[in-house]
Amino acid sequence: MHAQLQPCYSITVPTPTLRQSALTRLFETSLQSVDTDLSWTEEPELLSDFPRVIRTKLGSEPTLIASPAAKALLLRAVRHEQEVNLSQFPDLFHG
Repeated sequence: MHAQLQPCYSITVPTPTLRQSALTRLFETSLQSVDTDLSWTEEPELLSDFPRVIRTKLGSEPTLIASPAAKALLLRAVRHEQEVNLSQFPDLFHG
């Protein structure tokens, strides 16, 4: 009697990189701040994916833009861009 071999399936869950984890933590910490002075983010802003990460995270939850800290963070993320499309934030100018 031979034992039948069962197929082995492996599910891999992508592990966030240190950079991704750090930017996520920066984003979450910034939104918890009541102070809109985010000058402490100057060094992380040098990361090439800083603007994309901030816009993606804010775009995934557009209601967050109501927060003054979120607006300040978005401003920091786009401040070096010459043209900015804010259509993903329709509530930006309301309130």
